[in-house]
Amino acid sequence: MKRLIFIALCLYSLNSNMFCSEYAILISAGKTTKDNTELNSEYWYDLYLAYEDLVLKEGYDPSNIYVFYGDGTSFNSNRPRYNIALHNWSNIVNFDNSYNTLNEQLANIGNIITTNDNLVIRWVVGHGSGNAATTVTTNQGGRTPIDSDDYWVYLENRNLSIRESEIIRIINLIPNYKRRKIFWMTCYSGCLSKGANNLNNNKTVIITASDWNQASQSTRLENDTYHAFFNYVITSSLFGYDPVGNIFNSCSYIDPFDNTHYSVIDTNDDGVNDMKELRDIYHFMYSSSTLGDIGDLANKIFVDEHLVFESINLHNNIQYKVEDIKFKNDNSITNNASILINANNSFEIDGEFETTIGTTFEVQN
Repeated sequence: MKRLIFIALCLYSLNSNMFCSEYAILISAGKTTKDNTELNSEYWYDLYLAYEDLVLKEGYDPSNIYVFYGDGTSFNSNRPRYNIALHNWSNIVNFDNSYNTLNEQLANIGNIITTNDNLVIRWVVGHGSGNAATTVTTNQGGRTPIDSDDYWVYLENRNLSIRESEIIRIINLIPNYKRRKIFWMTCYSGCLSKGANNLNNNKTVIITASDWNQASQSTRLENDTYHAFFNYVITSSLFGYDPVGNIFNSCSYIDPFDNTHYSVIDTNDDGVNDMKELRDIYHFMYSSSTLGDIGDLANKIFVDEHLVFESINLHNNIQYKVEDIKFKNDNSITNNASILINANNSFEIDGEFETTIGTTFEVQN
């Protein structure tokens, strides 16, 4: 026996006076000085792709994206794929990446973002290490961390390392947000999700490029150029295509190094990647991503929280905690599945929605 629900352009408005804004901070901890150079070009290439994804795929307002890079101006790449002229953009960089600028500007941004807003932070690419220094910043050379609290980030173009507790303080200069999603690419970045000093709280999910005792890798992609492994995987999955246009989505992608085909990213088969699924996309990385998530949010939230499903057959137990969600065309829930939607602002069905007896389909405010 089946139940058939038909709702045409029916909008349920939840908390209509509390619509949020989506903010993002992108930090590249170096400065590219030339194209096609390992451990140099990634500072611009990976930053550019992260910005491209937020604007073109995730729908972020460019005025709500704060970019920290080099001396505060975009790199004029000789590779058309990584030149801002490709999208007719002017300078996409807002600030330089100095220690003082990070302190000052994150405090200013902290006065803008409210508890109704969502925040994405990407430490897009940089170096990490341990260090024997006793100050909060140092020019002293680093070493392998001795434990999960011995972590320093390195601003390469500044020749300056910042202690873990200090970079956490700077990131937390933005104290208010509804949900915070953090991606962190350096060696030993798992320190930020483990140990006594970390960025975890019950409104935050952090994905790191490696465990606290692991190095991270860069590589040259075939028919392309240099990228951090972590950024290639995360940004390509979010954008749906890799940098040269190969499909890389929640259903299918091809390892560019051995042409192995993978189709197991979207573990609940709903056609979108939640934060936990993004963390688990590391089939060919040389390091193990870590997940900081004490609020049990990672399998419920997404970088783009304005989800649209078209002709989806939901057949697993799935929970969504998003800003708004819309089902278009014909959708169904299969026998004995349990779907729970916590939509902060709106839930919409446009078309036919079919459920079978024994299923649970619940929308909460």
